[in-house]
Amino acid sequence: MEIKKIVRTVPFIILGLILITTWYKIIKHENIAIGEHYLALGAVILNLLLYLIKFKYGVVLIGILLCLGIFGLLVFTPLKSLTNYGLAIAKVEINTPYMQWGLFLLLILYLVLNGAYVWKMFSRNGGNKAGSGPTSK
Repeated sequence: MEIKKIVRTVPFIILGLILITTWYKIIKHENIAIGEHYLALGAVILNLLLYLIKFKYGVVLIGILLCLGIFGLLVFTPLKSLTNYGLAIAKVEINTPYMQWGLFLLLILYLVLNGAYVWKMFSRNGGNKAGSGPTSK
């Protein structure tokens, strides 16, 4: 496996370790699994299979899973704890949405490691320079 692929899987490996510790605590009866835990486990197993079958789609799916996890639709941590922060100026209050901030940091790491790769994959001309793609004359 080449070094670029290993670097691109770092967010998945970190998320997998978080999920392993979560399920260890659930199995040891320290926590109770909720539906979002089961969905997260199934999604990570599906993502692992996708990494093995078609690597680039696995890279995209982990970003989607992180986005779902940030807002609590999937729960990767032992407890579903969503927090927000706010700022009040005069009579106006500005709040962030309720989020899992640890997963938000993991999403930032994902974007640093894989942002250009995903951008190139979804760009209109497949990452080719202007004028050198298949649609140029």
